[in-house]
Amino acid sequence: AEEAARSGQGVKGAGGAAAGGAAAVAELIGRQAEWSEETANYEAAVEMYIKAKKYDRAMALLVRHGWWDRLQQLMRSLDKTADAKHITAAVSAFRRAGKYDAAKEGLLKLEDIPGLLQLNVEEERWDDAFLLQTAHSQLKEQVYIPYAKWLLSRDRFAEACAAYCEGGRPEQGLAILQQLADNAVTQRRYADAAHGHFQLATEALKAIQNHPASMTAADRQAFDMFSRHYGVAEMYYAYSIIQAAAHQRFKTVDDSTLFNAAR
Repeated sequence: AEEAARSGQGVKGAGGAAAGGAAAVAELIGRQAEWSEETANYEAAVEMYIKAKKYDRAMALLVRHGWWDRLQQLMRSLDKTADAKHITAAVSAFRRAGKYDAAKEGLLKLEDIPGLLQLNVEEERWDDAFLLQTAHSQLKEQVYIPYAKWLLSRDRFAEACAAYCEGGRPEQGLAILQQLADNAVTQRRYADAAHGHFQLATEALKAIQNHPASMTAADRQAFDMFSRHYGVAEMYYAYSIIQAAAHQRFKTVDDSTLFNAAR
């Protein structure tokens, strides 16, 4: 500092000397932490790494030994701006370990709404995910599409279709409905097939945006699809009445109903 003053550095030089001294102390503490780690004194090593602000080394030891409470304490002490990468690393460790509450706390500290939403989706906490999405409508697809896949894995096909449509992927929802209708025909469940085609007709009708007098090409295409599926739905429903009468032991419909269904 005296040498800097003689050369005209003054306060600037003194500040540099102070900074150099702090760096030297941090380096000394870091070496002591490494020595503690080498001698298996891991708790002391963690504390010294933290004092030396070598948070990545401290976190690695905490994760390795499963000291989750201490890792959470460290995460709470970090600055969300200056130490964002270390908080993110802690959150990742908590997620891998299945520590939902701690991971959630870290994401809230970072104000990482998309990350928090993804955490809820991964943990299948659908109520929390939908509650969060309600306040952030731009994230709708991040909730509804995984939710639709989750419903599909549980054979809840109609709900999955609705979720795909709500998530902005109606083509995938309609493909599910079409597959369900085709399967119903193959299995001779004609009433179910009729219901499937009726749903397809309803979805096509929803796609029409304009008044009949001012329909666009897309509107006319949707209307044609509506007409086709609605006609098929009527046909399968009528045939389901005939099929039931032909295979049931007891007669449940009168002749006029069968005649009209056949027409």
